[in-house]
Amino acid sequence: MVEAAAIAFCESLNAAAFRAVAENVRAGMTEQDVQRLVQTAWNTAAACEVPFSGDLIGGVRSGAIEGAPTAYVLQTGDALIVDIQPGVNGCFADTTRTFFIGEAGAEQRRVYAAVEATLRQLEAALRPGVRACELYHLMQQSLAEFGLSCPHHAGHALGCEKLLPPEFVPDCTDVLQEGMIVALEPGAYCEGAFGVRLENNYRITADGAECLFRYPLAIEDCIV
Repeated sequence: MVEAAAIAFCESLNAAAFRAVAENVRAGMTEQDVQRLVQTAWNTAAACEVPFSGDLIGGVRSGAIEGAPTAYVLQTGDALIVDIQPGVNGCFADTTRTFFIGEAGAEQRRVYAAVEATLRQLEAALRPGVRACELYHLMQQSLAEFGLSCPHHAGHALGCEKLLPPEFVPDCTDVLQEGMIVALEPGAYCEGAFGVRLENNYRITADGAECLFRYPLAIEDCIV
């Protein structure tokens, strides 16, 4: 199992990166500018070079689920998915926030609320003995109540790699075990418009799970 101090350190790097995004990103910046903010925050907090890994996609590109940062210029009203995975000392964190540039429209708020509610339902279901596929189906059931669905997994284990089994997909019957570190990452995507994804990391405990990442989830904290 991953050493607690190592995972906590990686989580702290992402908290620093998200604070840098929230405090500095504005319309007119590019996705690559945002990447540089993330990289600087990681390197400063770690006091070493931390290789960039993750998805950083804004505007209509955020509806395409994943992608490396480009020269796309962010505009007021854009969603910006920042899914980042720093690795230090043989350990990884993997967390996501969706930011909005200047404002969030009514439909963006509706979808964000659906994804946040789904993440909360998944959190409540985490415990030893739960099958990975059960978490996937719970994600889809929750999103369906809002007329939405998710085209990717509900999460996965992590630690010495960014993505470890079990992966929370429909046909995976592996069960969660006490001590595992896992990521939950529900999302919903409106192709050609915007996407929303939220992701936290957790340690499975004897009777539930402990959230390891404390950066705010409320949409108002993600309007930059």
